[in-house]
Amino acid sequence: MNPSYAEILARHVFELKYEQLSSSTVQKSKQCLLDYMGGVFHASGSDTALSYIKLAKELGGDGNAEILGSKVKTTASYAAFANAALGHIAETDDGHRASIMHIGTVVFPVIFALRSETAVDGKDIIEATVAGYELAIRVGECLNQSHYNTWHTTATAGTFGAAAAAAKLLKLSEEQTVWTLAHAGTQMAGLWQFLDDNCLTAKVLHPAKSAQNGIIAAFTAKVNIPGPSNIFEGKRGVANAYSTNSDLSYLIKDLGKIYKVDEANFKAYPTCGQTHSMIDALRKIQDEHDIDHDSVRNIDVFVYQKTIDIANIEKPETVAQAKFSVKHCLALLLVKGSISFTNIDEKSLTDPDIVTLMQKINVLFDEDINKGFPRCRPCKIILTTSDNEYKAENYYRRGDPETPMSQIEIENKFRELTRDCLSKTDQQKYIDGVDSIETTTEWPF
Repeated sequence: MNPSYAEILARHVFELKYEQLSSSTVQKSKQCLLDYMGGVFHASGSDTALSYIKLAKELGGDGNAEILGSKVKTTASYAAFANAALGHIAETDDGHRASIMHIGTVVFPVIFALRSETAVDGKDIIEATVAGYELAIRVGECLNQSHYNTWHTTATAGTFGAAAAAAKLLKLSEEQTVWTLAHAGTQMAGLWQFLDDNCLTAKVLHPAKSAQNGIIAAFTAKVNIPGPSNIFEGKRGVANAYSTNSDLSYLIKDLGKIYKVDEANFKAYPTCGQTHSMIDALRKIQDEHDIDHDSVRNIDVFVYQKTIDIANIEKPETVAQAKFSVKHCLALLLVKGSISFTNIDEKSLTDPDIVTLMQKINVLFDEDINKGFPRCRPCKIILTTSDNEYKAENYYRRGDPETPMSQIEIENKFRELTRDCLSKTDQQKYIDGVDSIETTTEWPF
């Protein structure tokens, strides 16, 4: 009998060793870790973060696992719950283009939480990172776009990433790892309805539950409760239940030959990833021409359907909504000259220049552009001023593997995100700790 997909993937996770990873894969894993931590620290003092920290403590009670960015300790599963929520609040976390999801915010919370349950060294952290990204992304690619129409892939496929990381850190057997993936599949959930109701603070519950459910899946397997090995391909398994155009081949394509963490992208802006290509296109025009925002008569932005579905909030009333508004992002870019990790704020919501310019921006569906999604993030902008017309196209976002951010840029992003909550000395401590993490025999932070 041929092995199931869960059995093939479980063997890959079980056999994965640090020594087989290239230096570039190790480096990318460390960049993902630093990127995640920057987002958590940046969000840790926000009202939403404090609510999730309080909730985790109330539900989890006392424990040995610390919630990052706080002194609060609770059980491992609820520490992961809170750490995952905090990692997603600021909209700065990494992603993956083809699977259309965030990964670090579900994988790293598990790693941080489980250090209270088992001995963890730097190589363990790298192995769990690679395993977590591998499973999350492969499941996301398998489920395809029809899944993403209804389900938030970070919440659903992300559960497998969290589960794989947990299984690796807990050093589960190959059979227990199969069961872990099975239990993860049973728990996956997360609907997009919060967008239609403009309830964006509910979004971070998705990675919170994804990370927690991954830990629960691993601990369930650890006590030898079996799960269905055909969780992916079964008649009532993941592929059939969650997608109308799933492709199971993505689960194992080039497995062991490539590592999906290498395909992760980093955010250059603190906004929804479906706004970034448009921001980059407008920046091209800005860089080549001296555009006075007062002279702008009209901006036509031609986009793929998912931008309209997810990132086209017409009149944002909160900072969270502004980050999901192409119009607000582009208007702010022209008025302020740049989009940083700190200048989308309450003041920008009512800035008269930004509000006026938003009324001149048209977000338009384009069939040819739509054909390029999700392989890339294509868009076209036509900006008309009182005396000229400017055009720009863009296909890959700054931070995508094709247009990567440098190590210095990633470190500077961390510094910008944490400048109000960490001293320069502490910032450098974290940067150096991540940079040398594979050499440590104990938890470095």
